[in-house]
Amino acid sequence: MKTTLIVGCIPIILVACSPTPTPLPDVTALSQPASLDAPNRPVQYRPVVQDYEHRDATDPQDWRKSNEQQNSGWGTQ
Repeated sequence: MKTTLIVGCIPIILVACSPTPTPLPDVTALSQPASLDAPNRPVQYRPVVQDYEHRDATDPQDWRKSNEQQNSGWGTQ
């Protein structure tokens, strides 16, 4: 019983002896923009699936042939 009381009182004593915390810095100036005249692009709606192109599933092919078809023209300079 005595040990529980002592262990329970130690945090209270330590908090009472600690110095007062420093106040937080004023951050209201950080939320304001640096310049109201800064250039910006207008926001426009663009559908997510605008450039979607449907492709049918195909049978597996030789990977070397697939690579050559996709890379035609690259590295042949």
